[in-house]
Amino acid sequence: MSFPGPASCSKAFSVAQFGFLLASVLLLVPVLNSQVIGGKQAVAVPEVTEPWAKTIVSVDRAAHAASLMEADDDQEARASALARTQPAAIATGKSTREQLGKVARQQQSSTSSIVGTVFNVPFGANPPDPMIAAGPNHLVVVVNTVIAIYTKSGTLVSQTNFSNFFGGFNIPSCCFDPRIVYDQAHQIFVFVAAEKGPQAGDAHIFVAVSETSDPTGNWNKFVLDHSENGTWPDFPGLGISDSAVYIGDDQLPFTTGTAEAWITIIPTSELIAGSSTLNVTRFKKVKTGSGASAFGIEPAVTYGTTSQEFLVANPDGNSIPLFAINTAGTPTLSVVNVPVPAFQGPPQATQPGTTTTIPPGANVLSPVWRNNSLWFTQGVADSSGQNPVVRWYELDTPSKSLKQVGTEAGVGEAYYGALTVRPDGGVDLVYCTSSAIQFASAGYAHRDVTDPPNTMSIHGVYKAGDATFTAGRYGDLFGMSADPSGSGTWGIAEIASGGGANHGTAVVNLLSTPASAPPDFSLMAPQSITVSAGSASEAQISVVAANGFSDEVTFAMSGLPAGASASFTPATVNGGGSTKLTVSTTSAVAPGNYPLTVTGSSTGQDGNLSHSAALTLVVAQPAPDFTITLQSQTLGVQAGASATLEIAIAAINGFAGSVTFNVAGLPTGATTNFNPASVPGSGSTTLTVAADSSTPVGQFPLTITASGNGPDGAIAHTAAVVLTVTTVAGTPDFSIAAAPPTMTVRAGQTASYSVIASTLNGFSGAVTLACAGLPPAASCTFNPNPLTVTSAGAPATLQIATAGLAAVLRDAVPRPGSFASLATMGFSLFGICLIGGSTRRRTGRRLTRPSAKRGQRSTGLLAMLLTLALLGFGCGTVSNHNQQSGSGGSPAPTTPAGTYSVTITANSGSLQHSTSVQLVVQ
Repeated sequence: MSFPGPASCSKAFSVAQFGFLLASVLLLVPVLNSQVIGGKQAVAVPEVTEPWAKTIVSVDRAAHAASLMEADDDQEARASALARTQPAAIATGKSTREQLGKVARQQQSSTSSIVGTVFNVPFGANPPDPMIAAGPNHLVVVVNTVIAIYTKSGTLVSQTNFSNFFGGFNIPSCCFDPRIVYDQAHQIFVFVAAEKGPQAGDAHIFVAVSETSDPTGNWNKFVLDHSENGTWPDFPGLGISDSAVYIGDDQLPFTTGTAEAWITIIPTSELIAGSSTLNVTRFKKVKTGSGASAFGIEPAVTYGTTSQEFLVANPDGNSIPLFAINTAGTPTLSVVNVPVPAFQGPPQATQPGTTTTIPPGANVLSPVWRNNSLWFTQGVADSSGQNPVVRWYELDTPSKSLKQVGTEAGVGEAYYGALTVRPDGGVDLVYCTSSAIQFASAGYAHRDVTDPPNTMSIHGVYKAGDATFTAGRYGDLFGMSADPSGSGTWGIAEIASGGGANHGTAVVNLLSTPASAPPDFSLMAPQSITVSAGSASEAQISVVAANGFSDEVTFAMSGLPAGASASFTPATVNGGGSTKLTVSTTSAVAPGNYPLTVTGSSTGQDGNLSHSAALTLVVAQPAPDFTITLQSQTLGVQAGASATLEIAIAAINGFAGSVTFNVAGLPTGATTNFNPASVPGSGSTTLTVAADSSTPVGQFPLTITASGNGPDGAIAHTAAVVLTVTTVAGTPDFSIAAAPPTMTVRAGQTASYSVIASTLNGFSGAVTLACAGLPPAASCTFNPNPLTVTSAGAPATLQIATAGLAAVLRDAVPRPGSFASLATMGFSLFGICLIGGSTRRRTGRRLTRPSAKRGQRSTGLLAMLLTLALLGFGCGTVSNHNQQSGSGGSPAPTTPAGTYSVTITANSGSLQHSTSVQLVVQ
């Protein structure tokens, strides 16, 4: 059998050929994503065993302030890799005005409080990456650069920094991105951190386990090399099963290259024994269920005994890659993509008193497996796309399907969620929350097993922030840990504290038995509201309901200076909600700061309640300014002559600067002059517009800009005037104009413009229209053409048709009955049959070496068939376009993307005028 040679191959696939190719590629997916056996290897690793007391040092807060950014983080590489897995965020920032109009959406709490002990923990680098692990008697807390041990009452036992804790390995660049868990099955603490040295080949992951449940005793410490192919480990995730420790990380290149995901497995028994030879299993270049490179792999903290350890990764489109590794025998990795509701990446989060925003996280975080369910969080945008929220999931692991999904918004915006699961199936969540009137604070939420699906019934803020955060980095993750006693959980989150680049972290104990708390509410107000004397300003006041509060709240304002007034819209709020505060002032109010108090009062079924919030009214001295006024909004000039226009400048609030002028939008051949060229303070100038004989006839919108300098910087105001250019009086003529000035179309679409010819000085007659400057493969038509111009003017429609991909696809359809189409279909169907047969033979059988070879032969055969099919796809196609045009096989032309200026000319005898429009082809 012979096949067409390369010279006869078409360069374009037809739609039918693409369908056959896609079907064949899809048949490969089960092969590409079948189970992968891990590469287990006995690895000699540096190991030390030493008591906690040996590494204790005093950690000075100021000493760490110089390391506000992680020295390790290649933020550009991480962001680039993450962008491949996240739908685009709506915006990178929001204006203060936009955020002041946003409602604080703190959800209503239940009739009880679950918040127990709350205490602050050490300051670390920025971002702090705070994590917590709860043992029987101690809490171990890690933030970037610091590890500390606390009692459960919040008393610090002792602390040290990472470099000293792992100092026995003499690696000076240690460490960052800490993770810690308490392994309830083995009653030990497990701690990992990453290291990136100054050059390629110097990259490690440090692992430490306590020998017992007492973290003040001995720790076994290990160093794993993670520098293969000039990469280093970033953002290592930590999980545990009843048999092993699991580390998922992103291997980023030191210089150039592509990031890849790794999974590392170490038997827990070998870590507890302090062995210097570990049987390490690694999966490298891990792929998602679609075959794409995985990113941000997070192993689960597993409670109970399970035959599989589960892991998740950042989304692959609108699905979550769910990985599974058997916990007994040779580790084998499998993956399936679980569809989830569509989402967008989270936009920037707001905070009071500044336009500086907080970058939220978009990673999938904190997976926990318990009772056949896998729970985890993700940072997304809310339904409006304008605010970041924490989305949480429950996956059913036996069926590998989505069971429920919900979101938490806190006081308006929420990010960096971390959760854990109680023995009864209840879920606790911590996160950061902020709004235009709430500093970045530590929030919490709880879901009881009796709550309706997709909801959490208890919400609140356990530690309020007290300052604006301006350091840039925030997060990158928070921690939750179930208490091994089963009595509640422990969480840790970041707060904005101390102002500037400083931050704080705070621990919370969420109780298993809620304490009684009466219904109540609180008020939230911005720090200040600024208004210029003689004007008004607005701010938002929010009512945050707690413990089932649902009564009506009314508002009052005290502390207003004479000449100022306040109003609330609406005047009352039922339960939780917000009202708009408007403060109005007269010009008699003296500039200055005035402390105000907003009071909310309620006298309903929940009792007589009253709460206040303080804010400062800042009355600003009106800034010096000026106005610009034109003598007329129109100006007429004959070609070859000039015309004048008076412009008045009036000073406001003592403005005394010099104002200069310029004009934009002049037609060809026209010039301007201002006399005088500048005006000090108040005054006027005369604008002269001169048009020469080449100036086209028509109407031209001009923008006059007046620019001056005030004490606060440059000031500019504009005014508009329409310039009408006519011919010498008595000479019949016409003008031409087109609208809109710009049209945007895709290749293959048609752009339509309106062309209007207007009579001047009594002109009437036929005008012939033409166009020039068209893009390739485009054509233009006018209707009507010629155009008869009367005293009322005359319109015509210009249509510019572009050529697009549709014509190419139409012209690339294979000939019915052609050898190429029959061969393509035959090879594809034959390949499908072979694959189906191979799949049936492999079902239910263990993968042995002979069967693996058969799989390889099947894959090879499939590859050969695909190659033959592709030869059919690319060859023997007869183009309908080529048959018609006789172009010898060249594909139909298309209009390239770009911006084109199209000139429209109108001719009538010796008279000719032109105008132009812009065409944008995408």
